[in-house]
Amino acid sequence: ADAVPAIIAALAGLIGAGGSLSERPQLISFVLLAVTVGAWWKTAGDLRPRWWLAPMTWLWACSHGLWGVGVLIGLVVVAGLALDRRLDRRTMVRLLAVPALSVVAAALTPVGPRLVLTPFEVSSNAAQFVQEWQPTDARNLSAAVTLAMIALALLPWIRGTSARPWWQIALAGTAVVFTLAMMRTVPVGSIIAAPLLASSLQEQRGIPATPLTRRGTWAWIGLVTAAAILAMPIAGALAQHPSGWPEGLRPQLAAIPAKTVVLNDFTAGGWLLWAEPQLTPVIDLRSEIYSMDYIRDYIRTTDVRAGWQKFLDQTKPKYALLRAEAPLTIALQEQLKWTTMGKDADYVLLKAP
Repeated sequence: ADAVPAIIAALAGLIGAGGSLSERPQLISFVLLAVTVGAWWKTAGDLRPRWWLAPMTWLWACSHGLWGVGVLIGLVVVAGLALDRRLDRRTMVRLLAVPALSVVAAALTPVGPRLVLTPFEVSSNAAQFVQEWQPTDARNLSAAVTLAMIALALLPWIRGTSARPWWQIALAGTAVVFTLAMMRTVPVGSIIAAPLLASSLQEQRGIPATPLTRRGTWAWIGLVTAAAILAMPIAGALAQHPSGWPEGLRPQLAAIPAKTVVLNDFTAGGWLLWAEPQLTPVIDLRSEIYSMDYIRDYIRTTDVRAGWQKFLDQTKPKYALLRAEAPLTIALQEQLKWTTMGKDADYVLLKAP
């Protein structure tokens, strides 16, 4: 698309992905997914395999678990092209070799072949306990914007004013599935939907997209470079003063001996790992590294249900970093006589007797 419809689609995609744009490795997945969607979009135009997607998948698999979505995008596009009757047998085999080699590349990472099945294990462990792994609420702003993008992209086809190739319809269907599957995959649907929307908006203009000139290319590169130069120091400065976390308790936490186990609020686990890496939180947001029984025991303890002290006997925490008004905080103070060492940002630091 030309600049105007492309910018509109990109901004819509940014809003659709906005709920998950945080300081986590999944950002790598979002960037590489956008590259992958663009690569297969070009393949749909010229039917040439992009072999470099296989080594890129190796890097992707070393970084985050959403690499399999890139493989799926390739299979969806090839299936759509087959329905469009644009592939002979030789071309289909060549194109299918790209996602096949991508899976092989993922199996050759330092983790080994078991990495291929890891995304399924992570999902099964986390879905019961983590909200972002649960079905999407269509009232969510990011999900609503993404679904609107897909609807607008397909509107000309639905109204019968413009034909849509099957590979684009297949991508749109894939975007819908990812958007509705769980909150965690709404950004995936948004990234897939962005070029569909841009293409549809361009068609509504009634003129083909103008090829980007060398001058235009350098102008965009300059804008992106300038934005990065401006953003990086700002992001670095803001990262040193995170909001909403008990920064005022850092001196007390720093004085705790290294490797001491801390009974922590679930959401504070990541902050605690970053702020005081010498300490050992009982849990953090990487729910895939804990067994389901362990997570159930943790939840029983935070809810102060029957047998809640069993988790304390198992993990043997000497300190606790919890919400000030949490049931567990009150139980530790009143029943087990833990003492308060400090309070900040709705958190309290307790010490075992």
